[in-house]
Amino acid sequence: MIEWLTSPFVYAGDETFRRQALALAQQAVRPAAIALHYLHLGERQRRTYFADTRAVELKKLFYALRPALALRWLRLHPGEAVAPMHFPTLVAQSELPSPIVGIVDELLARKAATRELGTGTLPRPIGSLIDAEFSQARDLWPSAPWRPEPALVAEADSFFRNWIRQ
Repeated sequence: MIEWLTSPFVYAGDETFRRQALALAQQAVRPAAIALHYLHLGERQRRTYFADTRAVELKKLFYALRPALALRWLRLHPGEAVAPMHFPTLVAQSELPSPIVGIVDELLARKAATRELGTGTLPRPIGSLIDAEFSQARDLWPSAPWRPEPALVAEADSFFRNWIRQ
């Protein structure tokens, strides 16, 4: 995914490359293609970890919540294709109801204190949000074959060839 270009955590890299690659990505990437990726990823995580009411590792709820919030962000920011990587920014820009923000803030605070959040069931408001966003995404971005424009493919090829030569 292209979100790594906006990640606040950079372990190694070239700032010029990141800036130019992000500009190319914002020009080339289609929101529908990104949305379908998030939808399939999120639905798989939802089915895998939260298909029933059994207790699971709570940190896994972020595996479904992040794609759901990215889908919400894409819906609320038409024409944009790169949702924020920084989770608190994603939450802040997703216009969530305050009870949901409270639950997410509590989970993030617990996660900041310890890598393990313990086990539990998916909080009902979070599950409802996830399911609603996935449902809306299926309606908003129906699966359809997509091919990149040849000019954009050529531009991306040129961009990466130039960076490899450096």
